[in-house]
Amino acid sequence: GIYPLMPIALPQFADVHEIRARLSAAGIETRRWYSPSLHMHPALAKFSNGSGLSVAADLGQRIVGLPFFIGLSEGQISYICDQLAVALDQSPKVSK
Repeated sequence: GIYPLMPIALPQFADVHEIRARLSAAGIETRRWYSPSLHMHPALAKFSNGSGLSVAADLGQRIVGLPFFIGLSEGQISYICDQLAVALDQSPKVSK
């Protein structure tokens, strides 16, 4: 199938804002998907989930959408992957 997005979960040490800024500087547009997590949305705040959904909250802070569309060339995919690796390597590590 053809899927409309390519979300990735950044490592827990990564600063999502820094990674997005570095990718943007390299000409790579990103999106924030599932952030904040749905259970944290104001429209659902009155509903108790009982557990806090800590895993969902953590992932919601680390998910970034990468470019993904029909016609994305292998060269573009390699560039995106390479720039993401550079951004992760150069980004200051944050503790969670």
